Amino acid sequence: MKKFLIAVICIIPVIVVLALSVTGDIILQVTAENPNNLRIHRFDDTEVQDGGLIEIDVNDAEDYLVIDVLPGFVQNKEIVWRLTAEEGMAGKVSLEKMEGSTNRYWIRPEEPGICAMEIRPAGNIDVVKTVNFHITTIEVQRFEVYRDGQSDPVATAYGPNSDGEPTSETVKLHGAERFYTSATPFSAFQVLEGDETEWSIGAFSGSSEDGDSAEDYLSVDETGLVTPLKRADAAIAVNAYLKSDKTGNSFLATFLVDLSEAVVKSTDAVCLETGKSESEMTAWVKENLVLSPTASVDFVSRSGAKWTFEVSEPLA
Repeated sequence: MKKFLIAVICIIPVIVVLALSVTGDIILQVTAENPNNLRIHRFDDTEVQDGGLIEIDVNDAEDYLVIDVLPGFVQNKEIVWRLTAEEGMAGKVSLEKMEGSTNRYWIRPEEPGICAMEIRPAGNIDVVKTVNFHITTIEVQRFEVYRDGQSDPVATAYGPNSDGEPTSETVKLHGAERFYTSATPFSAFQVLEGDETEWSIGAFSGSSEDGDSAEDYLSVDETGLVTPLKRADAAIAVNAYLKSDKTGNSFLATFLVDLSEAVVKSTDAVCLETGKSESEMTAWVKENLVLSPTASVDFVSRSGAKWTFEVSEPLA
């Protein structure tokens, strides 16, 4: 009997250990499919909060995230991620799992700008954390020319170039219009010194008009104001030249202007001759400002030295 009691006493710890082991396995199996949190750190162990911002250069290939799926004993350590489609966010970035690691992911910047990424544990997609990325660059990626009041560019240069080939459809000009330039990303354009853009008149797209130069038919000033001087059958190129971004790259965006239906040179002009009558001023406007032979000029009003006229073209 004594030996039996001793044997029972000796086997009790073994039974307890086995019971705890089985219990542990059961708990592990029950909770393994239910991650309930994510912990995200930078490579320098700085924690990234939900909605936090990471700034990274587009050429950075060494930055990474440590993403832990919690609790730590879950079996499925995998994550899923996606970029959210939000208006005005032009950046692009991806994550690439490090070879041989369970929780480290390379940050792969692809396009400059701002973007937002949702990260979830693969075992519970109801858990989500958002990380915002600002992908920076010192290089201009895109240089564009816009017509005043329009959202679509008339010319785009996607990289440094110097050939000046037209990159848009022909712009039909009826009178003087202002054009604007924009560079993406803005941060690379913002730090330029001096005048960012130089404007110039290029050549005729076809044969020249009566041997004249393109500057006899069209002008552009330093602010991008393009003014027709004569009607022309052949289109004329207008060049916008971005001198340099932070890296020293230059960009040339060119668009063609059609002057075949130009009506007036300018709606704002100065007549140095004083003392003219209404009819004389009307004749002066028609002779000096109007390009269309069929356009009519009508006096509207006068306020001191300011005369207002209406120029109209009859419908075809």
